[in-house]
Amino acid sequence: MASTAFQIHTIDENNKHANTDYYVATSEVDPGGTIELALRTAQAGISDGLLAINELIPFSTTSFGSSGTGPYDSITDKVVLEFSDASGNLHHYEVPAPLDTIFLSDGKTVDRTNSLFAASGTGLIDTFLANVKGTNGEALTAFIRGYRDRARKRKNP
Repeated sequence: MASTAFQIHTIDENNKHANTDYYVATSEVDPGGTIELALRTAQAGISDGLLAINELIPFSTTSFGSSGTGPYDSITDKVVLEFSDASGNLHHYEVPAPLDTIFLSDGKTVDRTNSLFAASGTGLIDTFLANVKGTNGEALTAFIRGYRDRARKRKNP
């Protein structure tokens, strides 16, 4: 089964750009469709970056605004989300500029009880499991873990 790439572009306060790639059913052709809006809303819920445009259309001038009230965090700071499919394959998704509030007190591990992640029908986990596909179109079946991945800083010589 094939799938369609859906890419969300995120911009931070320093005008750095990052992309998050999702794969959805090939029948998805509307960038404002239910699944696309659900994915955008779920990503916006855990990111303080500006979700700018997506790749289902060649160009969009629509700005989807900020999910937070403070300055956009760095694009190089990401939350990595791991899901598995029915075959046991792992799928990694990186969301740039995550909110600090989605992590446990260690600042690194995603708090899966946070309402933005919780299995409430509208949380990120349920949204992913219901809508995101693997690169070959396989359905995701379980959320494995989420963790912060910050860019490594170069030390001065």
